[in-house]
Amino acid sequence: GALMLRMFNFNEAAKALANAIAYDPDYDDALINLGVAHYMLGEADEAISAYRHVLERNPDNGFARYSLGVSYLEDQRLEEAEVEIRRALELDPENAMAHNTLGVLLLDQHFVSESLDAMRQAADVNTISAPVFFSNYAFASLYSPDKTNEEIFDIHTEFGCRFSTSKPDPERPHANTRDPEKKLRVGYMSPDFRAHSVSYFFEAIIASHDRRKYEIVLYSDTTRKDVVTDSMRDAADLWVESGGLTD
Repeated sequence: GALMLRMFNFNEAAKALANAIAYDPDYDDALINLGVAHYMLGEADEAISAYRHVLERNPDNGFARYSLGVSYLEDQRLEEAEVEIRRALELDPENAMAHNTLGVLLLDQHFVSESLDAMRQAADVNTISAPVFFSNYAFASLYSPDKTNEEIFDIHTEFGCRFSTSKPDPERPHANTRDPEKKLRVGYMSPDFRAHSVSYFFEAIIASHDRRKYEIVLYSDTTRKDVVTDSMRDAADLWVESGGLTD
């Protein structure tokens, strides 16, 4: 089950984990992973049930507490989500994921200043997800009535200074054919090729490309797929599943 989760095969993961729990109903790690699988499948009620089962026996399980909060957030139960996320932070004040999630749910409730503080704390913890957390912080700054345009610009500039390290390598020139008459390949990457605000405008962008001149490649980091994902896959000339891959 855990292996299927890492391969983003959530249906098979749920089946395997359910089998493991049938042998041992108190197998907390399997229950937590089952909750993750249900969450990724959009099954919030089942995820919440799995996490609650763990917390009934072990109320100080920080990951179960955090995951329960995330599931509440997905279900738009914001007050309950905030309670669980704050409990997770009491258990582990350095939990960057929890700080970030707290920022997200505070932003959803229009507490912009508090949201920025939480997201900044998440971004300042040195984790592999720091660029994502700082990106959320930069995004949330756009909603702040207290920040000037210059301050918002500085935040976005800081992101580039901290996380953009890629430089052209003169020893590895592009090997593409330099034919001005050939189709131009255009690639887009997103974790949100699904029912999300990105798709509200992006589907029109894909449709507007002249396919006689452009080849459209979509690199999908989307883990929670739905009918919009299927539609965007059909609209692309080439679809690449990039979830779980390194740079």
